[in-house]
Amino acid sequence: MLVVVGLVDLVLAWTPPRFGNADWEFGTVTAMFNNLPVPAMGLGLAFASAATRSAMGVTRAVGVVAAVLAIWCLVGAVLYGLTLPLALGTITEPGPRQALVTSSVKTVVQILLYSGFFLWLARLSWKWER
Repeated sequence: MLVVVGLVDLVLAWTPPRFGNADWEFGTVTAMFNNLPVPAMGLGLAFASAATRSAMGVTRAVGVVAAVLAIWCLVGAVLYGLTLPLALGTITEPGPRQALVTSSVKTVVQILLYSGFFLWLARLSWKWER
């Protein structure tokens, strides 16, 4: 349930797509990483449950979903990296700029941790079956 609800939330954040609109891209990527805890917990719990029950098909499915999310995170990271300089260049007032920098640091940390987690889970899921 956590995986499905979390994935629906992620898909809805990206729809309707407005690629080329820097504000939309920046906000969508930030929202995506803020919404990743639910599917990450769901995948972790699904893997743990499947591994203890030796449900190899489920571990493989978790691996596929984790790999897709890892790729999605990396695509989001590229988009974020392209729009962050634009966002930083438009804000010159100290207060809002500090808030943007703080938010950006949080998103960069999320990018690194979630990408790493999903890659690790995908690899673990595929190795577990062998």
